[in-house]
Amino acid sequence: MRPAWVAFLNAQFGTTIFTYLVPNYVILFAIAATMAAIRAVARTRRLHLDASVMYGMCLWAIPAGLAGARLWTWLVLPPAERGGLAGLLDPLAVGLTEYGGYAGGVTAAFLYLRRTGQLFWRYVDAAVPEVVTAAGLVRLGCFLDGDDFGAPTTSLVAVRFPAGSPAHDVHRLHGLIPADAAWSLPVHPVQIYFSLACLAIAVVGARWVRRPAAAAGETFWVVAGLFAIMRFLLEFLRGDVPARAFGLLTDAQLVSIPVALAAAAALWRLRRRQAQ
Repeated sequence: MRPAWVAFLNAQFGTTIFTYLVPNYVILFAIAATMAAIRAVARTRRLHLDASVMYGMCLWAIPAGLAGARLWTWLVLPPAERGGLAGLLDPLAVGLTEYGGYAGGVTAAFLYLRRTGQLFWRYVDAAVPEVVTAAGLVRLGCFLDGDDFGAPTTSLVAVRFPAGSPAHDVHRLHGLIPADAAWSLPVHPVQIYFSLACLAIAVVGARWVRRPAAAAGETFWVVAGLFAIMRFLLEFLRGDVPARAFGLLTDAQLVSIPVALAAAAALWRLRRRQAQ
């Protein structure tokens, strides 16, 4: 969708400047981050915590998350594809990596809350359902851009992307469709799967954090574990990842495994501590 609008605007105004329109996923990141912060503050009040602390945490965590997402993507690219520092700063040079964003955001939240002497796990528990909701919304931007597309399928829910989209380019380069084909092969709408799964995980997290018996940090690890499992499974339906470690696993899957194991270990420890 976005490439078609960019081409139309460039043709109408006789310029190429519209090529540098902010990608849809960046626009949706800004919207999602704002909505997540507002809802996290509201939940903070319901949990009888200090809303001003949540505001401060969001002001630090959101830009740190964006920076971490860009930096992670830039670092995992081969040196020849990075384009130097300009490649890191160019909004169209590299995309965003979720786990990098989470690492940056959680690190900033930890440093902020430690500096202010607040209870780290309580505030992170209040915020994490909205973080997952925001991730699902951002993935809709990937769908609009045609990024992170799924593998070819004959499923009834399959979608096609137009010429000029990443899916069409990949299929054309691999000889799967004619060079003049108007549409890509039908593929899994894996971005939509991801968004719906994130919504379901967010609902679980929002309910879990209200449980009187929930220990500090429990909601965070429940959400993190479910997210890691979901991400690991959906990666098998991706059609845009050429490299797989050991011929099987993507980078995201390699990160999802220790995250899921860490979540399981943390939840076991919290349950054991409560039982004692």
